[in-house]
Amino acid sequence: MSQQVGQEAKDKGNVAFKAGNFSAAIGFYTSAALADPTNPTYPLNRAAAYLKLGKNEDAQRDCSTVLELDHGNLKALFRRGQAELALGQLDEARTDFERILHLDPCNDAARAELSKTESQSNRPKKTATGPLSPSSILSIPPKRRRIPITVVDSVPASLPSSYSTHSTNIAEAQSFPSKSTSSRNDSTSTLTFKEAKVARDAHLSKPGGGIFRSNGNHTIFNTISKNSRPPSPVQSPKPLVERDGLLSFDQPISPKEASPKISTPLSLFAFIRTWNYLTSLDERWSFLCAQIPPSSLPKLFQASMEASSLVSLLQTFREVLQQTPQGPDTVKAVKEYMLNLARVPRFTTAVLFLSPEERRLVENIWERIGGHAEDGSEVARRAWGIA
Repeated sequence: MSQQVGQEAKDKGNVAFKAGNFSAAIGFYTSAALADPTNPTYPLNRAAAYLKLGKNEDAQRDCSTVLELDHGNLKALFRRGQAELALGQLDEARTDFERILHLDPCNDAARAELSKTESQSNRPKKTATGPLSPSSILSIPPKRRRIPITVVDSVPASLPSSYSTHSTNIAEAQSFPSKSTSSRNDSTSTLTFKEAKVARDAHLSKPGGGIFRSNGNHTIFNTISKNSRPPSPVQSPKPLVERDGLLSFDQPISPKEASPKISTPLSLFAFIRTWNYLTSLDERWSFLCAQIPPSSLPKLFQASMEASSLVSLLQTFREVLQQTPQGPDTVKAVKEYMLNLARVPRFTTAVLFLSPEERRLVENIWERIGGHAEDGSEVARRAWGIA
């Protein structure tokens, strides 16, 4: 069974090899070799495909496997010699070609490859000019450059002013040179570079530069004289207050401003935020009647009607209708809102998500507001799911 599977895979590999699809041929030959590892033909054919792709090391390995199974296989010796010649292993390639000529003296192909090997071995070796491998780079000893350094044994007669000690009074420093500077100028002719460096470090380590002074008169603190005006007291920061949903530093809000100022919402997000901010029934109903006309509901909700928003509106309508006394204007207003809600594009989808209890709430509202065919209530009732 394994021999039959291997033979079928080999036939497919031969077809792919003749078609020039060497990668597919390698796959079929590999399947054949796995099905029947004792047949030397499968790795031999795979070696030929490897040579076509320039994979010389793989071809060399397969040919060695064939020679372990068949010691006198001339094709395996020839293909391994070709792989070794491509890899630059000239001695191994010469040995394989000479072994072929020993077994078959009339093999012209082996004689031609042997002469090619001899010509390459006699050719003088050239220095590699291509890209270096990591191993060759590591083998190259590093080159150390020697930079000449000129040692200065003396310093100029006048050192920079930064070497001198800072005076506590700028005017005095400009009028009278410091003792350290004058003493240094007297001995500069005998100072070496090392001595000048030590003297500079000694002066730099002393306090007195910048705003700090060695005598304690630091300029960071301002002294207040008797005639000077005392500093004004630090004012406490203004309290943080919230206006229009934003925190800002401002004066405390007066009692008149403490009541929420509701503006007409420009978007559904602003409407929902304001609606959730209002908690009492009177505030929500007043907000609807004053800021949200019934005819603006389709444009306000558009295709973003959610079941939660719809239920919140229905609960407000029911509580308004349950109030006593109840005027005809209230019933008419609730009816207008119910009619225009049915015109929202995504209204039918939101109604599908209503629970049985919420549907009973819809029926209760319609029973209270009634409806006639003339005002389009029957169409709206069908949209609400009311028969």
